[in-house]
Amino acid sequence: MIRQLGLPTWFGSLSSADTNWKDLLRILGKLNDGKEYTDNELEEMDWHQKSKLVQKDPVTCSRYFDYRVQQFINLVLKSDHDPIGKLTDFFYRVEFQQRGSPHIHILIWIENAPVYESDSNEDVVAFIDKYVSCSLLENDSLVNLQVHKHSKTCRKKGHPICRFGFPLPPMKATVILEPLKENDDIEKYKAIYKEIQNEINTLHNSEDIDQMTYDMFLDDVLQMNDENYIKGHKKQLEWSKSFSQTKTI
Repeated sequence: MIRQLGLPTWFGSLSSADTNWKDLLRILGKLNDGKEYTDNELEEMDWHQKSKLVQKDPVTCSRYFDYRVQQFINLVLKSDHDPIGKLTDFFYRVEFQQRGSPHIHILIWIENAPVYESDSNEDVVAFIDKYVSCSLLENDSLVNLQVHKHSKTCRKKGHPICRFGFPLPPMKATVILEPLKENDDIEKYKAIYKEIQNEINTLHNSEDIDQMTYDMFLDDVLQMNDENYIKGHKKQLEWSKSFSQTKTI
């Protein structure tokens, strides 16, 4: 597909929220327990009870997930609203977690999307900003599901800090960063990156984080200029990467 269509525009992952889908839990209850659970009964179930219900029937869970994925692609991504641009093609792969729940990784091609290194960085950034934004200000369960939680895989391959780069750094504007050049002071910016990540991790446990702006973070917390801040993040990159604008930490 890449040979025919070129590089994909978007990459995404969709996971099964099987223990949170009441419709699915009702179906599982009817098929496996011979009982039609009410909303109150489902809300009173703890996570282990819901997981046990899911584990009884992985086939129904997989079929239900596939149905939701197809509906999401057809009714949302392919809709006339073009929420991520006009979709021209896509490809996805289904994988299964240890407990049997499916998730997909999807590549999406968008009509007339700018291409990194062929088009200007300004055009690519403008395209990203048109369709992508990020915020933690809304206290919503859907927002909470998008927050990275560290696990043992974060420190694979000898990484002392999360190898995926989380928590992601706040940025004053959306930007595309490239790895440091060989003539840069690698050890200096390695130490700077570690300092930045330590401060961000500390702030994530603070109640005042919602009030912390990018400028406040650099001036008051890090006492660091923009150049060192950006180069610190470039140090940990192995390839070019975009970072979205964030109004608060």
